[in-house]
Amino acid sequence: MKTNDLDSLEKYMQEVQKILDESSASKGEQLESEDPNEDFNPNSIQPLEENFIEDTIEQAKEQSKIVPTLNPVNHSLQNYKSFRKDFYHIHPDIASLTPEKIQKLKEDLEIHTEGENVPSPIASFGHLQFSDELVEKIIKMGFEQPTPIQCIALPCALNGRDIMGIAKTGSGKTAAYIWPMLYHVADQSKSSKNEGPIAAILVPTRELCIQVYKEAKKYARVFKLRCVHAYGGVPKHEQWRELRAGCEIVIATPGRLIDLIKSKATSLRKISYIVIDEADIMFNLGFDYQCRSILSQIRPDRQTLLFSATFKKKLQKFASDVLTNPIKIVIGKEGGTNEDIVQEFIILDHFSKKLTWLLEHIHEFLEKGLVLIFVKHRSSTEELCGILKEAKVPAGNLHGDMNQYDRESTMYKFSHGELKVLVATDVASRGLDILQIKTIINYDCPKDAETHTHRIGRTCRAGSQGIAYTLLTKHDKRFAGELMQSLEYNEQAVPKDLEELAMQDSYFRNQRSKKITPKQRNYWDLEKANALYTNFGGKKIDIEQSTNIQEFREHLNQKKKDHLISEFKRSFVAAGTLDSTITEPTVTYLDKPRKKPKWDN
Repeated sequence: MKTNDLDSLEKYMQEVQKILDESSASKGEQLESEDPNEDFNPNSIQPLEENFIEDTIEQAKEQSKIVPTLNPVNHSLQNYKSFRKDFYHIHPDIASLTPEKIQKLKEDLEIHTEGENVPSPIASFGHLQFSDELVEKIIKMGFEQPTPIQCIALPCALNGRDIMGIAKTGSGKTAAYIWPMLYHVADQSKSSKNEGPIAAILVPTRELCIQVYKEAKKYARVFKLRCVHAYGGVPKHEQWRELRAGCEIVIATPGRLIDLIKSKATSLRKISYIVIDEADIMFNLGFDYQCRSILSQIRPDRQTLLFSATFKKKLQKFASDVLTNPIKIVIGKEGGTNEDIVQEFIILDHFSKKLTWLLEHIHEFLEKGLVLIFVKHRSSTEELCGILKEAKVPAGNLHGDMNQYDRESTMYKFSHGELKVLVATDVASRGLDILQIKTIINYDCPKDAETHTHRIGRTCRAGSQGIAYTLLTKHDKRFAGELMQSLEYNEQAVPKDLEELAMQDSYFRNQRSKKITPKQRNYWDLEKANALYTNFGGKKIDIEQSTNIQEFREHLNQKKKDHLISEFKRSFVAAGTLDSTITEPTVTYLDKPRKKPKWDN
């Protein structure tokens, strides 16, 4: 072979190797941050993990992330087709119930409702008069009796009402908005190419998006409806193509949906049924402006459903803006944990004892079902997963820096039992819905009680049984106080050792034992305080007989809360009508880009 030929071959092989190197590097470029909207701002930088040694070498500067929004629509200029909302036919058994029996049923199911003309709760799927095909599918999926949220939300949604649903995690609310949605969508003409969907479900995370999509797709087949899901972290082309081809139902994260609308993949013109799931998490992650932007594009006479585990002030304001004559549904207590979950708190002398405890008990837990372990840091998932594998435990790990293929592969193996243990950051505390998870282990404490509620809510899904272990050391005394307050709020027993750990925190101890002094009595002003208290519906009390100022504050705050809630239901403003008097809405939040707040695992 000639020298020139050798040189050409060598040059060719060098180019091939260069392409292979670039291909290998591209895999690393696909690694995704915890932010589902990262793809909207290619210049954004993910904040580095706290206490992550590798990250301390070169600390990156956080850049402002611009929240993508859509231009407002003048609905008065749009020629919308009319559509049917009410698909509810009250069953004779329910129609014959007396008010006393209805109230008794609500009390038994811990159902609390507010609003006008609220339908009575049902007690059986037979009361809904669903089609035989849908009932057969529901039974096949393992549902025997409706859960409390389904008992009241299903008749309300089928009745065409807007809903603000507040229920604990794992309560079956996903089915409560999917089944009515199918009847709503099936009653309209199917979407053709480029026409846009009829129903939309907005969720905060990729994991929840995939989970809801799988759930909706199972039931949509009964009605021959098409579902598409869209979320960040994967190439947009395939999602763009599926939306462009036409579908009746879209499940998406807000940012990715806005991006696809901007790229002309679809439109929201035809949507008449929209759900915002996990609304509290949506707001915690800073997606409220995106949700408002999407809702501003949808016809005002739509049916809107919001579901949340808590109902904070910001969410109340949002609900009053976007819901029309809604029904507020509360199952149990607002923001409460699932009382079916057995909680165990393990107090250890030192952090190193956590691993010893875990290895001693892991095989016992595996006999009951799948195990989900939560840790704080991404590096910890890999480290702990490696230790479990050495102990012959089939384990996998999950965190936000994994590319989408690896994440979905791990989730598939875990949900199908190939992996018995999943070690994860809080990315798994939202949207992971696997009935076989029987044990939750908080190996590292969460950042707050709300995250704790979402973590342990991954077990006891849809009425199944489960137990949650939380490992604590003396360094977790502040969080022990939050746990203690959460247990008291849910009227659950507080373990003695947990109380002792919480009382080691000076701030918590002072708040619990603060006594009323003459100066404090003057500050509160007995007469004014009592007048305010009675204005909110309370009976006049004698502060002089109270030994704890915190007790009085709690009484007063509760009455304020009850009063505000009662006022809230009367403060809803209709989203609008379709008559000619409608003027173009003023959307002040779209006037200029807004900075998106930081959020971590």
